Amino acid sequence: MEEGRWSGQVMETSNPIWKLGIGISFSEGSSGHDMHSSRRSQTMEITLFVEDIPEGMDNGELKKLFLRYGVVMDAYIPGKRNKAGKRFGFVRYDCAVAAEVAIQRTNGLWIKDKQLKVKRADFVRR
Repeated sequence: MEEGRWSGQVMETSNPIWKLGIGISFSEGSSGHDMHSSRRSQTMEITLFVEDIPEGMDNGELKKLFLRYGVVMDAYIPGKRNKAGKRFGFVRYDCAVAAEVAIQRTNGLWIKDKQLKVKRADFVRR
């Protein structure tokens, strides 16, 4: 197992697998010249795309459903529908592990008469 050091709640590591697809950003300490002696802070945001949300479910209920798997930063259901006429929404986590567990546990979950489809959102923020 690769060694790393803890910075707050996130383990710092040189393992590239931690950096794939989870939007990690680094900001160096005040000196900025020595990565090992300066403190780095990491911010991760993982957005999930949730499709086929049942009628009547609101942002709060979506958030409550996903809170079982970790701290939800935000949950949002737009007022529009996708091209197939299905309701969709987004759930944002600050932890990659919680997001992956949420995907595994909720993808295919039946709520009322709808089967949720949950995956990582594949959009680029503008």
